[in-house]
Amino acid sequence: MERFKLEDSHVDDLETFIIHGTDTLIASASGLYRYRNKKITRFDNSLFSKQWIRTASLTGDSVFVYYSYGAGAKFIKGSDTLYFNKDNGLINGFVNGVYRDKDGLIWIATADGLQTIEIDNHLKLKKVNPGRFIGKEIRGIFEFKNQVWAYGYVELFNVKLNLDVFKNIPIRIIKVEYEGSIQQGVHMLKENRIHFAFRELCFDKDQKIEFEYKLEGESDKWVTTQEQGVNFAGLQSGEYQFLVRIKGQLDTTEPIKFIVPTPFWQRWW
Repeated sequence: MERFKLEDSHVDDLETFIIHGTDTLIASASGLYRYRNKKITRFDNSLFSKQWIRTASLTGDSVFVYYSYGAGAKFIKGSDTLYFNKDNGLINGFVNGVYRDKDGLIWIATADGLQTIEIDNHLKLKKVNPGRFIGKEIRGIFEFKNQVWAYGYVELFNVKLNLDVFKNIPIRIIKVEYEGSIQQGVHMLKENRIHFAFRELCFDKDQKIEFEYKLEGESDKWVTTQEQGVNFAGLQSGEYQFLVRIKGQLDTTEPIKFIVPTPFWQRWW
């Protein structure tokens, strides 16, 4: 294993190492450096590369970006460059992460919220969108199950849906209708149909909410709906469990368990 020392390289307060092609890049408080052929040199001669560099990454389409504590971010693609900082619309110069989604939108995590921008193939700014989650430090961004997520110190956000997932939007099942009774917390149906009504609580009514529900015992798939209720009829005899959640959130309601009896003509006597 090759080893090298940083004592004589003027690299202060090492942040991270980044593999970039055949080079190893070093992000530090004294700037961005390149390690090549057993030598450490400045990544480039720009003033930006001498800032306190947080880290660097590839955002797709061969766009390389590195970002700093205080000075924003620098995008590089071939000979094209883009400095994005407070002078041209960045909400906060302390950048913690940059992510490009499958639609080409650039997501920028900062110490004071989350922001998106649109750029063309030559790194020209096309659009700077307003910040979101202002007042919250966003530590990073990632994609999971075709959705974009951002996280803070103690919070997780589904940013495509603009939902705070860690502090879940409360949802309640407000009504269960059927013919039958409850025995030890389990709903015992006399017939093979049941209705559930549910709603979200304490939420901005101007934003349209979608729900997801699942009836375990019939299917393992989540079903999306904008309705605040669902009916099940013609169920086979057996045990079931109903769950519902806000689409994009991780937590569900407490499951509602019920049993559909075997028709009397199918019973063994």
